[in-house]
Amino acid sequence: MCLHSAVAVAVLVSGFTVKRGVDLLADMVLLLQADIESAIMSQILPAQQEFLTILLLLFGIVSFFVRFVQ
Repeated sequence: MCLHSAVAVAVLVSGFTVKRGVDLLADMVLLLQADIESAIMSQILPAQQEFLTILLLLFGIVSFFVRFVQ
């Protein structure tokens, strides 16, 4: 699982914004996404790990077979 800090995203994206690599509106969208992701992950991680593991394994198996059939 890939996690990141909203503060780290803010520092990186603000650097791109200063160098005109990212538009200001896109910068704000990325910061909002990072905050929302951090809030969601803080709610998911304390959940029961067994249920989450089974759910993710089932999702991986189903997605593998869907791609394999196509």
